[in-house]
Amino acid sequence: MHRIPSWARTRDPLFILSFPAAAALGKTVRSMVTDPQVQAEAILEIRRRFPRQAAFTGLMDLSLEAEAFGYPVRFADDDLPTVLEPVIHTPQDAEALVVPDLEAGRIPVTLEALKRVHAQDPDTPLLAGCIGPFSLAGRLADPSAALMMPVTDPDTLKILLDKATACLIQLIEAFKAAGCAGVIMAEPMAGLMSPAMNRRFVVPWLKRIIDAVQTEEFSVMLHNCGPSAGKCWNVLRQSGAAAYHFGNAVDLLPILESSPDTPVYGNLDPTAFVSETPETIACLTQYLIDSYGQCPMWRLSSGCDIPAAAHPAALQAAFDAWDKWLQQN
Repeated sequence: MHRIPSWARTRDPLFILSFPAAAALGKTVRSMVTDPQVQAEAILEIRRRFPRQAAFTGLMDLSLEAEAFGYPVRFADDDLPTVLEPVIHTPQDAEALVVPDLEAGRIPVTLEALKRVHAQDPDTPLLAGCIGPFSLAGRLADPSAALMMPVTDPDTLKILLDKATACLIQLIEAFKAAGCAGVIMAEPMAGLMSPAMNRRFVVPWLKRIIDAVQTEEFSVMLHNCGPSAGKCWNVLRQSGAAAYHFGNAVDLLPILESSPDTPVYGNLDPTAFVSETPETIACLTQYLIDSYGQCPMWRLSSGCDIPAAAHPAALQAAFDAWDKWLQQN
């Protein structure tokens, strides 16, 4: 068993939380993903505003790796970058695809931002963010096409998975060199697949990455927010990740009742921080506490990345509800 990471031994909340810092700093999301200084300031600002947060969390920008492969990306001032049309249309396209180096796209921006955060506060654990190999392969070939490829073209899918894995190992090693204590790896497309398909086309490549990068000092948290993720738990846990993170569509109780030996994070609806009042957020947080608070491996988190438009008061309400529970227990 991999040891529980230092940042997961505390039960303090760990929300996937960075983009709401844009408004707090008077910056745009576009500037956060393109300017290393703004990105570093945003990561530090979240920790300053919410000191109960268990670690620094880097940006969960799932366009980063596809852009490095040469894919066109659309930027917006108030939203995450989006990958445009795929460039893989034939098996020959997949064969010709070149694994990018660390100078490609905006990878240097992210690495420089992480280095600046670590230099300013080396004592607080810093978790980078990246996409998982199947979800990256899906971006390379088009998500709907990739979900069919296990049946229609498994050989081409494996080529894409191999190249995605090579890219991610290189990137995560760079995160490690930048001072990160771990990475949150988002594999949302796996949650759209059956346990059998996860066993064949997701976990082997996840395990290859985790075996390559995970150490006693550096850990991988695997995130999955798809609706079938809970059914795939017994398969996904074979990846060997040091911690697991689930979206709000997943019922955590069966997972926690399986006596996991790794922390399980989840799973407030991230969009609720935009649409609901602080009082509602407090109630939703209390509901999770009532449901899972007695499970020693549960950790409070958002179900996914919290949108840039989240209300600060709503975020604070979740932390306050947690603090109130701690005082009573």
